[in-house]
Amino acid sequence: MNDLIRLFKSIFEKRKSYLQHRRFSIFKNLNDFELSLLDNVMHRREFKAGEVLFETGYPIEVVFFIEKGEVLLTGSLHDETGSIVCKNQHLGLIDAYYGGKRNRTATAKTDVSAFALAVTDLEELIQSKPRTGNKILEAICKSFSQYIIETAAATRS
Repeated sequence: MNDLIRLFKSIFEKRKSYLQHRRFSIFKNLNDFELSLLDNVMHRREFKAGEVLFETGYPIEVVFFIEKGEVLLTGSLHDETGSIVCKNQHLGLIDAYYGGKRNRTATAKTDVSAFALAVTDLEELIQSKPRTGNKILEAICKSFSQYIIETAAATRS
């Protein structure tokens, strides 16, 4: 009997695993069905401290969503010390919408667990489900606006 209960519990928990993507700002307004569609194209990736996730100049293939750990971003968009991206943040969206090449280098500062979403899968989701796409694109615009305002404020101080 206990085995049967554990089996049903594991099936139920597995089905609801897509809800974890709501922690990322660009997906927080998606409903359960939209999150389950997204979950089908998200892939977990693990990186050891010091490992390079991507380098400046390379074509962008995936956007990363950090589940745990810290990533150091360096390059022309950052000062000499770089900036840190951590839990529940994303990497690569700016690159995806600007030129299709990486503008920064991302290196795992600590061990990192992340979800990778292929840019082509993101585009397909946006185009095939316009209502979902609008929610995602609106959230991306908000994220970009926040980044621009924070960057401008940092350069003034």
